[in-house]
Amino acid sequence: MPSQAASVFIATTLDGFVARAKGDVGVRHVYVDGGITIQRFQADLVQRLIITRIPELIGAGIPLFGALQRDIALRRVATRQYASGLVQSEYVVAA
Repeated sequence: MPSQAASVFIATTLDGFVARAKGDVGVRHVYVDGGITIQRFQADLVQRLIITRIPELIGAGIPLFGALQRDIALRRVATRQYASGLVQSEYVVAA
């Protein structure tokens, strides 16, 4: 935890964490990582998405996006390519 942090709190769900972070503490940005957490799209908690791709195909694993109840339009705002072959694309959720 950064030394400038003024408070600590615990939430049992991601939705609860985001609500408390934004409301009680005034946090403006929350970083969420992992496939299952991407489902927060359903609750309209995601406004910006950064997808990082590595130059390797894998045969199995946990899908990045599970089933969504609706389509979610994204607008690409930036793409960065690194010497290692890694490519990162940044999107915002379209209104």
